[in-house]
Amino acid sequence: MSAVAAIPAQQPDATSLKLVERTNSNVDQARAIKVISQETRIGAVAFLKGVKALRGEAEAHHRPVIDAAHKAHKEAVAALKRVDDPLVEAERIVKGQIGSYDMEQDRIRRDAERKAQEEARRKQEEEALAAAAAAKAAGATEAEAEAILEEEMTAPLVVASVPAQAPAEKQGVGTRYNYKVQVRDMAALVKFVADTPMFINLLAVNETALNALARAQKESFDVPGCRLVREPVVSVRS
Repeated sequence: MSAVAAIPAQQPDATSLKLVERTNSNVDQARAIKVISQETRIGAVAFLKGVKALRGEAEAHHRPVIDAAHKAHKEAVAALKRVDDPLVEAERIVKGQIGSYDMEQDRIRRDAERKAQEEARRKQEEEALAAAAAAKAAGATEAEAEAILEEEMTAPLVVASVPAQAPAEKQGVGTRYNYKVQVRDMAALVKFVADTPMFINLLAVNETALNALARAQKESFDVPGCRLVREPVVSVRS
């Protein structure tokens, strides 16, 4: 049985229905209002006060139900976290161990591949020098020997594949590599984007900081690339 009882859907009560009836026409009334004079402005203000009063009634009626549902939700989430958080931590620890092991095996494999490539390159160079020397000994000119040497050195390398140190087993757990970036020099990144506008999507505008600066500086706000927008904010007091 669940530790938290299911929350039944809230059915509209008589008060809710009456509130809905009283407010249904408010949007239509608002669209019909045209503020074109001081008199119509006074009427609009009276309408806003009525809307604010209705909102207050709706808040007073519905808020206790919302708060109770919110509390039940928080309790349910907390109950889940008490079980899930330790499991997440256990998973993180073991995944870290597996990831570290797999990364080390991948490093060993890459190192072996690099050494195999270096050995193949060394062997190719020795064989190329030997071929050029044999050609010269057989009477080839210096230019012909150089051509043989260049041809041998530019031939594709044949490198034996290096098997993974730890054979992958299908046990339901696999390792993949995720790539991410850490910005170490913001100024250098900004300069790069300025010099290469096609990468403008690498930067995001901090609108919160810009708006805070605009509120502080008001009409004196002057940041290149930005335009100050002045909007009216109408407040209604009961």
